[in-house]
Amino acid sequence: MIEIGGASHAQGIIFRTNDREIEVKTFPIIEIGNVKLSNKGKKDNREIKIIIPFMAGVFVFDEIFFGNTPWYIFRPIVIAFLVIMIISTLYYFGIKSFSHMRMNHGAEHKAIMAYRNGKIDELGNVSRFTKWCGGNIVAPVLIMISLGDWIRYPFTLSLAYYLSYFYIQPERNILYKFIGKPIQFLLTKEPDPEILEAAKVGLLKLIYEEKKGKMLI
Repeated sequence: MIEIGGASHAQGIIFRTNDREIEVKTFPIIEIGNVKLSNKGKKDNREIKIIIPFMAGVFVFDEIFFGNTPWYIFRPIVIAFLVIMIISTLYYFGIKSFSHMRMNHGAEHKAIMAYRNGKIDELGNVSRFTKWCGGNIVAPVLIMISLGDWIRYPFTLSLAYYLSYFYIQPERNILYKFIGKPIQFLLTKEPDPEILEAAKVGLLKLIYEEKKGKMLI
């Protein structure tokens, strides 16, 4: 079985193997792109790219401006900053675009998990929740960095969560059940049938091209 990864945004979905990728546009119109070679690979370490700069930024910001400020004063400032950023982002992209992103995210999850479980023809019955979503890692770590009592040492708390998530068997991992699923409830949405069908067609097209490419090697 070919290993497939994915990403989603407000306008569509990207499916990736180690060598190839395809973009499926869902808004404003549905359009299945062409398979092309990819330098990123199915795993592009999105968690690291988001978490590390954010942790470093919080740490530096704290040391420069609030070196002698107690955490109970610094924490509300960070919370206020995050709330402003979230509201500004939703205002800039629009609530409707956020809804599109959630549906694309849900379609991405359902398509990949259906393929992995050999149920690609039963796409509609597959759950949109998955323990392999990067949001299971990124969102809790960002929250802990912002709200944790160890605000001056964010690496400690965040690294503990990061390692525990990856080194505990995911099937038995309470972190996914009690943290990952609620986060995915917010970040995914059951997609419209036409979006789900487009995701299926795009994924199958990528798989076909990947298998054909391997046969030619």
